[in-house]
Amino acid sequence: MIFKNKWQSLSIFIALISLIPEFSLATDPEKKNLVERAPIKLLEFSYFDKEILGAFKRAIYDGAIDLNKNLKSYIFINRFIEGYGRAYNPSIATLKDGYLVCARVAVSSINEEIIPGSPTTLTVLKHNRKSQNFFWDIFQRKNFTQKTMYFKCNNDLKNCVFLTPINPPKSTFVDTRLFNNRDGSVYTYTPGDTNFMQQVLKVEATDSSGTIEFSKKVDENIDGYGKNFGVFEIKDDTYSYLDWFDKKGLYYSTVNRADGKTKEIKYLKYKNSEYPILGSGSLEADGDNAGKNSGITPLFSFSTPNVFVDDKFIGIGHIKINNDPSESYKTGSNIDIFKNNLEDEFKNNYGDDYIRFEANFLMNFPSGYNLFIYLLYFYSFKRDPQGNIVDFTISNSFLPVPAPNEGGPYRFSLIFPTGLTLSRDKKTLIIMAGYGDFHSVVMKIPVQDALNLSVHNVQNLDLSNYRYQIMEAIKKE
Repeated sequence: MIFKNKWQSLSIFIALISLIPEFSLATDPEKKNLVERAPIKLLEFSYFDKEILGAFKRAIYDGAIDLNKNLKSYIFINRFIEGYGRAYNPSIATLKDGYLVCARVAVSSINEEIIPGSPTTLTVLKHNRKSQNFFWDIFQRKNFTQKTMYFKCNNDLKNCVFLTPINPPKSTFVDTRLFNNRDGSVYTYTPGDTNFMQQVLKVEATDSSGTIEFSKKVDENIDGYGKNFGVFEIKDDTYSYLDWFDKKGLYYSTVNRADGKTKEIKYLKYKNSEYPILGSGSLEADGDNAGKNSGITPLFSFSTPNVFVDDKFIGIGHIKINNDPSESYKTGSNIDIFKNNLEDEFKNNYGDDYIRFEANFLMNFPSGYNLFIYLLYFYSFKRDPQGNIVDFTISNSFLPVPAPNEGGPYRFSLIFPTGLTLSRDKKTLIIMAGYGDFHSVVMKIPVQDALNLSVHNVQNLDLSNYRYQIMEAIKKE
């Protein structure tokens, strides 16, 4: 081969070596991956914000909201359109003719752009940009009004329509979940701030022109130990959910719907008491509170409702890693390495666009703030003929992120999964989550991949072998 000039030969040489993995030319040589990557990528990580905004705009501009009956809703939605609101922590259920979605919508009475960041009073962690008119400054600050709002979307999760309840619940709660029951019905329920399920409502009908109707039967103040239990079955007289982890094992409950308080609690007990999973976690300073898992245990919790595929239930839980600089896990443990490397990688790669979770919860942290990293994990289980849970396995924990060079301007270390349903062919999990209390996101992963990742038996889990990884999405073509 004869090259016409030295520049042609140089360009061909560069093109050739770029095809070799070892010599790939990085688009940004300053970016470094310090955190382990998951062996499987998400099929999708996309923002749902524009679909919600589009549904609100159509509701206002098309005159779908009756001002005489729903003036407050009109004002609320119009404030959101003007840029003074965010929608996050969405949930999803499959309908015969599309999808039902709900989201926590927060609208501010202050005419300031909502910018995520650290509370303006925070002095412990200094690298975050300061927030403006954001929830974390004083969590659930009084200038924000919050509601659960419903949408009907097509099979591509596009062209969503805002739904006005024909018979709205007495109270509007937040972080509401949607649940596809095995009998084909759809339910909505809300884990309330008082650790009670505030309402269980059956969705009777939705109308593509903009209405939603709930059943007249409403379960109020249904007992539950924690806010993030995982419902897996609802019947006329009872419903059942995964509750929490403690020193004895994983416990799950069946509640009598007649009184909302009588419940039967069962345990899937640990086979080895030296390896408990604690919902409350274990730091190095906690001493020997978790056997051989002491000092290396994040806070384990459930999160989404469960779906049923073949003979298995599948769900998504979440963990919280304590990120307060004055508290620590055992040096050199997997959780300690992840915590430190994530901070270094995200600060190096994204600078001030990395927004770590620093909220003014005024909880019992040494700093007085809520400082956590939120990750998700997959799990599956079966039930024996007596209804007992068996074969419960979980995956490692993952922090999902958009594909490289995709997504919005911010990177958060907070993912909170609140919705789970199946694709029409039942081969793909469709996950909805809050991202940084700022975005609503949709993620997709093959059902089989989620099952293949769930390799840890919760009855005998040595957390020194448990891993924490970043799960990237496949880059769009």
